[in-house]
Amino acid sequence: MSVLYVPPCPTTCGGSVPPVEFNECTPLYHWGEISKIYIGPITIPHFADVSSITEWNAQLDNNDPADGHIRTLIVIGDMPEPEIQEVPTSGDRIAIGYRTFSVNFEIDETGSVHEETVVADHNYTFLLLNQCGGKYKI
Repeated sequence: MSVLYVPPCPTTCGGSVPPVEFNECTPLYHWGEISKIYIGPITIPHFADVSSITEWNAQLDNNDPADGHIRTLIVIGDMPEPEIQEVPTSGDRIAIGYRTFSVNFEIDETGSVHEETVVADHNYTFLLLNQCGGKYKI
C-alpha cells in the first residue's frame, strides 16, 4: 500500500532544489501499475496510524456482509498524469490551479454465471451497486 505525501509548496518565487538519490548499480524501480484498491464507506473512521498492521487488519474484511469494512479490490490499473487547470494572469504569468487525479482500473473477475440460473456473485453485485452512486473512501 502506498500513502501519498504532498509536501507544502513554497509561497515565494524562490525555491530550493531538494536532494535526489539514484543508484546506477542497483536501481530501485517502482512500476506504476496499481494492483489493489482499498474501498470503504465514507463513515469509516480515520486511522490513528495508517502504517499500523493492527488497524488495517481490524478494518479489512471482504466476506462480512455488514457494511463498515474496507474491501480489497484486485485490479489492473494506473494513475496517469493529473489534469491541471492553468489560468492566465497579468504579466504573462500562469496560475496553476488544483490538480485532478483519476485512477483507471479494471476488475476482470466479475464472478460466475451458470447457464441454468444466473448466480448473483459478490463481485458482479458490487459492480452493479456502484452504479447507484454514493460516497466512498478509497
